[in-house]
This record gives sequence, C-alpha cells and structure tokens, in this order.
Amino acid sequence: MTPTLLLKRVKGILLHPKTEWETIAAENTPHAKVFWTYAVPLVLITSVASFIGECQGDDPLWLNVVGSVVVFFVSLGLYYIVALITNALANTYGAAKDFNRAFSINVYSATPGYVLGILYVIPNWKIWLPFTLIGMIGSAYLFFIGLQPMMRAPREKRLAYFTVDFFASLGAFVILLVFLIVVIVGIAILVGVLKRIQLS
Repeated sequence: MTPTLLLKRVKGILLHPKTEWETIAAENTPHAKVFWTYAVPLVLITSVASFIGECQGDDPLWLNVVGSVVVFFVSLGLYYIVALITNALANTYGAAKDFNRAFSINVYSATPGYVLGILYVIPNWKIWLPFTLIGMIGSAYLFFIGLQPMMRAPREKRLAYFTVDFFASLGAFVILLVFLIVVIVGIAILVGVLKRIQLS
C-alpha cells in the first residue's frame, strides 16, 4: 500500500466507515499485507510521536528509546492476539471464521486512536488524554459497525459478539500492559545495578 492509498484508507474509514468496510470486506487482504502496509506505519508514527513527547521530560534518553521500542512491538503483537480472539468467538455468535478478516477489522478499527496518537508529541497528558479516550470510543464504534460486513455477524447477535470480544480483548491488553511495565521497570533496575557495580 503506497502512502497515497494509506491516506485514502484512513480518510475512508474515518469519514465513510460503512462504505469503507464493504470495500475492505470485498478485498479480503491477507493479514500479513495489512500488517506491513497499514498497521506498521500507523503504529510507527504514534510511537515516534510518543518518543518525541517523552524526550521533553526528565527521563534518561535510553529509557525513552527502550520504552518506545517495547511499546511498538507490543502494540503490533496485540493485533494478532485480539484477531485470534475475534476469530475464535465468531462461530459462537453466528459469524464466519476468517482470520484475515478478523485481523483487518481489528487493525482498521484502531485507526482513530493512532491518528489522534500524533498528539503524544505534546508532553502534557492532560491535553492528549481526552483525545485518546475519543480515539478509543471511535475505534469501538468502527469495530461494532464492521462486524457485519467483515465477520458476517447477524444483526441480532452483533451486540453480544462485540461486548464479549471487547472485554476479552481488554483483558489481553491489561495483561500485556502489566508485562510491558514489568519489562521496562526491570530494565531500569538492571541498568541502575550495573551502574552501581561500575562505580564501586
């Protein structure tokens, strides 16, 4: 996907989501292609914005670098986890199992959050936090209306499918967040210990 097509897809999913979901469903693009041409660029932009914002604080540069790299890879890995959840729940709610579609609906529905994530360059969480919440709500809405065209979920079961998927994915996110915090704190402690050993 060229930069022009990427921007066209972002514009389409944000401004005309129902039409765009039909287009995406018809394409049925392999998950690997969606990963490299859409997920990676958007996550990278947000990660760089976050890194720039963090560098305006008092934390050491190495910690900002490590934090941004870890967040980048965890965010990408999370796409596969939530896609597995969405696909695994499909038959339970009368939808059609298709990992490519499950991956696509999770990636494309996250667009609002990553677009607004550019605001992370501002080192004041009070400014970007409200926009982060707006992005989460927008992503949830896009996912909900995308369930029917993407996963062929029946209208009468769409809300139940969405609700269970949401909380299951939220649980996965919390687990990964805890893991992320443990890794970063562990690295910080290790570096501190190594510095003390060098000074002693």
